Amino acid sequence: MARTLKCDAIQDPDGSTPNISLTDAVTSFGTLPVDINDGNIDGCTINTRDITVGNSKHLNVQAGTLTTSGPQKDAIVDGSTAISRSSNDLTFAGDIKVNGNTIKDSGGGNTIQMDGSNNVTVLGDLTVTGNDISTASTMNFKPGGTSKMELQTDGDLVVTGDVTAFGTLSDENMKKNINELEGDAMGKINQLRVVKYEFKPEFQDHEVRKGTQIGLIAQEVEAVFPECVKAKDDGTLTIQYEQLCALLIKGLQEIYTHGVPQETSFDWVRNGTVIVRD
Repeated sequence: MARTLKCDAIQDPDGSTPNISLTDAVTSFGTLPVDINDGNIDGCTINTRDITVGNSKHLNVQAGTLTTSGPQKDAIVDGSTAISRSSNDLTFAGDIKVNGNTIKDSGGGNTIQMDGSNNVTVLGDLTVTGNDISTASTMNFKPGGTSKMELQTDGDLVVTGDVTAFGTLSDENMKKNINELEGDAMGKINQLRVVKYEFKPEFQDHEVRKGTQIGLIAQEVEAVFPECVKAKDDGTLTIQYEQLCALLIKGLQEIYTHGVPQETSFDWVRNGTVIVRD
């Protein structure tokens, strides 16, 4: 049978003042356990007991501060440690879900924006102190919102505009086993076949690979100048065209050595012999 106690104060027998005043703010419970189904606890200090918030219930702190001491101040536990704190750093054991679309900086300005479609915009400089940036597929760089450069999963870097570089490393201090190139350079160059071609459809994954191309075949170059051909991790062959430029210089030197006058026109070189125009 339910019973109801009505009073203005609850006082411990040895006390001279109420332990709980129902007309004023509750200031102390002593060792009296209290179960509040509906109501407020105002200005209360809990010394040895826990506060339990039931399922679907909330602990609200309005215009004030909830302060804890001891180990409780460094962790929020949900079965196991969910959030831990060290100094001013927070460590989350799981994912972080942001219901809004913006993460603000300490000054209140928008720093990171999310559009709900897995796109993130960083409104300042992005500094990565680690060693890796990972992507599941081709990484696109879009200055001004238009794709200008692609870093593909096979390691290819495709750029739609000009590439300005400081040259190929060629400092003598970096080299050893330096020897003069011997042999019939022009005769070997003449073995190379310059062809027109198109990439197969499955390799036309960028504008620069579409349409008719002019160049060499890596397998044919490798048969004559193996130093000018390198294989990628997947076995695809590439041509080091800067090395072919050095071979062309060597071929021109051979022509000059053969004593051809500078104003003489020539058609081709075969087996080291210059065929001059009549």
